[in-house]
Amino acid sequence: MAIDWNNPEEVRKYRAQKSREYRARVKARAEAGDKEAQKLREKNNERRPFAQCKTYLRRHANLKELREVKEIILNREKELKQKNI
Repeated sequence: MAIDWNNPEEVRKYRAQKSREYRARVKARAEAGDKEAQKLREKNNERRPFAQCKTYLRRHANLKELREVKEIILNREKELKQKNI
């Protein structure tokens, strides 16, 4: 099947499929004992919570949730600035 590169939906589906295939290959290599693949999976697992948070905020959060997150971020920023002084 040829990809119509001018159709954004087809391109998105194609890239998502290739990404799933790549992740499956890396997972198989990591389970087989490949150290580089294991490091790559660990790095992805460390980044996952932050990426999921950003995605949720961009796509699903309502105004009330955004205000709550903003307050949490500002409080955390104050704490970090006080520790560095």
